[in-house]
Amino acid sequence: MTAKTFIIMTFGGFVAMAVFVLLIVLLGVTWRGGNEGMAWIFLAASVLASFSYLMYRQKWSPALTGARYLLAVERGLTIEEAMEICRKYSFLMLISAGIFLVAAIIAFFTY
Repeated sequence: MTAKTFIIMTFGGFVAMAVFVLLIVLLGVTWRGGNEGMAWIFLAASVLASFSYLMYRQKWSPALTGARYLLAVERGLTIEEAMEICRKYSFLMLISAGIFLVAAIIAFFTY
């Protein structure tokens, strides 16, 4: 597995979770225990995904952890190349943040 594939699968997983959450909200699925707090959880997920996008986009120091994971995946990669791969595909985190935000807004009116 290459570093590019690894980061796409990781960030793409967040997009998949956000799409799944949006589908649940649109279908109006309920579960035991109530749904009152779910909108706040989706909003928090949106904020966290937005923060992750900014962190990788601006190459803040916590982003080095993600870059080090890429170094473990692909030998011969430099830390600068790993940071650039993270920055390049960070738009997936922005997409997931937007989807979580839409799910939170719908959940505020649905639940």
